Amino acid sequence: KVTNNPADELVAVLNSNRTAHKESSLHDNPGLACIALQYIKAYEGHCDDVGGPKAKRPADSEFADTFAPNCGVLSSSLAQITGRLLGCQSRYVHASEAFSDILMKNEKSLDILYSKNHTEVGAAVSGTDGGAPYFWCVLFSNGKHNSSFVFEDGVAKISKPGCFSGANDECSAAVGLSQPHNEESEEGSGSSSKRKRYSTEEKGEAKIENESSPTEIIFDIEDDLALLNLTTLSLVATNEESDSNLQKEGTQMNEFQRAREWRERRLREAKRRHYEVARYCARRLAHPQEDDSFNKGNKKGVLKEAEDESQDFGGGPFYEAMVMIKKRNLVQELKWMPAKNKVEVRQCGVPSLMDLSLKILARNAEAIVSLELVPDFLRHKLSQIVRKKGKMNAHFLELLASGSPTEIRLNDCSEINTDDFTRIFGACDKKNLIVLQLDLCGRILTENVIINTIVTQNFSLPALTTISLTGAYQLTDFGLSKLARSASALQSVNLSQCSLLTNEGINLLVKHLKSTLRVLYIDHCQNIYAVSMLPALRKLNCLEVLSVAGIETVDDYFVTEIVRAHCLNMRQLVLANCGQLTDRALKFVGKKCSRLCALDLSHLDNLTDATVQYLADGCRSICSLKLCRNNFSDEALAAFLEVSGDSLTELSLNHVRGVGLNTALSLAKCSRNLLSLDLSWCRFIKDEALGFIVDNCSLLRLLKLFGCSQITNVFLNGHSNSMVQIIGLPLTPALKHLQLLEPQHTP
Repeated sequence: KVTNNPADELVAVLNSNRTAHKESSLHDNPGLACIALQYIKAYEGHCDDVGGPKAKRPADSEFADTFAPNCGVLSSSLAQITGRLLGCQSRYVHASEAFSDILMKNEKSLDILYSKNHTEVGAAVSGTDGGAPYFWCVLFSNGKHNSSFVFEDGVAKISKPGCFSGANDECSAAVGLSQPHNEESEEGSGSSSKRKRYSTEEKGEAKIENESSPTEIIFDIEDDLALLNLTTLSLVATNEESDSNLQKEGTQMNEFQRAREWRERRLREAKRRHYEVARYCARRLAHPQEDDSFNKGNKKGVLKEAEDESQDFGGGPFYEAMVMIKKRNLVQELKWMPAKNKVEVRQCGVPSLMDLSLKILARNAEAIVSLELVPDFLRHKLSQIVRKKGKMNAHFLELLASGSPTEIRLNDCSEINTDDFTRIFGACDKKNLIVLQLDLCGRILTENVIINTIVTQNFSLPALTTISLTGAYQLTDFGLSKLARSASALQSVNLSQCSLLTNEGINLLVKHLKSTLRVLYIDHCQNIYAVSMLPALRKLNCLEVLSVAGIETVDDYFVTEIVRAHCLNMRQLVLANCGQLTDRALKFVGKKCSRLCALDLSHLDNLTDATVQYLADGCRSICSLKLCRNNFSDEALAAFLEVSGDSLTELSLNHVRGVGLNTALSLAKCSRNLLSLDLSWCRFIKDEALGFIVDNCSLLRLLKLFGCSQITNVFLNGHSNSMVQIIGLPLTPALKHLQLLEPQHTP
């Protein structure tokens, strides 16, 4: 039974978290909980003694000599303490927030929480003399129910202030825990009826004092400074078997201390954005005639600033571009006239003899006897065409695996069964294999197949540098460890949509490939917890490409720490569908990753124009940028293109509703090296703007216009770029040339 007691609520949250991870719930022992309260009191309100390299903790002898007698617990019934969690902060929060934000913020804490050694738990919550700082303590034990931590008289000796779990009562001090630290009566009982009543002047002084509270201090994410002279979050998660690791844990606690400050700052920024949106909407409703512009309807996030607030972007190239864009005369600068009497030129051209030959071979793949002496690049092209024809079967796998191949590329293994794969791959000479691509191999790639077929012995894949196992839904941590151990030269690993993989699998992968791994794709691996993966990823010596698309636990702290560890080598980041990310993480990316070449920020609703500024001022070498379904404004996108558009070869603005005339003009002027452009669902781009872009970007080869029903034959028959392939419009081929024009994201 959970009462109106924050300690009871803390135990309830803890047990629900354990059961969600398929661990047994723990018995709430009131004797152990009372000792947890005494454990808090031993700190005498000193937050500085909790966590960090100078951390202090009560001696083990105090459990029997002091804590047990103070609670009335029989010393003979004391059991082993198997784990402790202790947090301290100057601001009171409720049990669920204390659990997630204070007690569970490093990997050691999670290890203690999910340990199988625990059978009982006791929690306590207390302020100091009824006010700040506030302590949260959880003690774990392996004692037996009804025989450990037994009260001498059957009832605990209650001492205030503070609450402990398991007593199934209303905690009289719980109200005091959630209030600011006010002076209490001489009895110090925590009763709200006996508190001192303040005058108006005294209340004003108290308010000023509260505003200067350390919890209001904001830290910038790129600062590595120690948090001096502050009473802020401290966290310690200790275990009886790991006393020698206290100093190392203190360093980790400082990291999570900064992470909490960042989250608090993010909340303030969200409030600021809501205020700015409300202010803009109020101005638009008051003067609706001023909004009759090209960008009508695009008002999510901070889309327009008042003229007197343009300095919010600060100095730098982006700010100068924004000033220039605000002075543009779009009517005069963006002029496009469709070509008259245009002679239509078909882009298909005459196919090469090589292409014709490959298509004939793919059509008759079942009749091919051998691919020996065929170069790898032709094997790869043939494999792609065979897949389109639906003939990717065991016979074609046998052709690729015969002899001693250097590359085996199968981007669809769904038609191959386990028996055929075991027979063919088991007979394959793998000593020269460099690239292995077995995508959509969920049916065949089991743990037994890996051990008995692919990894027949240690170091059986000595030359393998690239492996792709997308969609291997039966791949386990153990199977991945076997693969990594047998291929010590691996540099690129694609494990997207491997749903059984956990953090343990990533730890084992890094253990074997610490000095060689450069490329890692773990998209949509939902059993991987981002923060727990950080210590392993930090150990990689040369990580250049990281893709964590679709992992919901990726947040600002994770991205910041990854960039901090690998900013000098980082070339590509894929952060699509990581919904917790905000401008804060991208600010750090912009400042540290000056050599970044490819970035995917699709489906990130929390990003604002500030992100575009950080990328424009910091990442000048981006060649591929995907901004699908974001809330960026027309002016910000145009300013980015003015600053960094010259290096772009691939740009996706799919479903970015802010795209308008400013973006179109900057694309045409500053992005003339573009090869691929996606403007699908950009409804404010009309024939004239699109024609201006296509005619000026003479290198453009692929243009996607899905959902652009406003585009007419005026553009289709009037543009002068005969080499561009347009897909997505009615009566235009949607898939015919897609694979040929887009880069292949395989190993």
